[in-house]
Amino acid sequence: MRASGKNRIMAETYGVNYNSTVIATLSISNALVAISGALFCQLQGFADIGMGNGLIIIGLASVIIGERLYDGRNMFISFVFCVVGSFLYEIIISSALSFSGSIIRSSDIYIVTSIIVTLVMITGKKKRY
Repeated sequence: MRASGKNRIMAETYGVNYNSTVIATLSISNALVAISGALFCQLQGFADIGMGNGLIIIGLASVIIGERLYDGRNMFISFVFCVVGSFLYEIIISSALSFSGSIIRSSDIYIVTSIIVTLVMITGKKKRY
């Protein structure tokens, strides 16, 4: 799987079936997501259609903030900065919610999230030469 993700041509040269590897990888990842969702529903005692609406946005915002902080090739450090990005995201959201009486309502959290993601995406990345 790792060889197929890194270099498709080299993986096929070594005799790895690329299409089968992609299907197997997607199957494993979807199975892990299904198991985690089932465990979460078991813990809560119920399932609702809107249970995970904001999780993808939070995850994407955390990764984007982390990538803006560190633009390197080391995978471990990139992972650490994505975790740091999630902490920064939560700090920004909680500080926005602390103004919930005067400036914004707590129901406007999606608008605050979209503004944060937009501002982070607008900021330019440092170019490495």
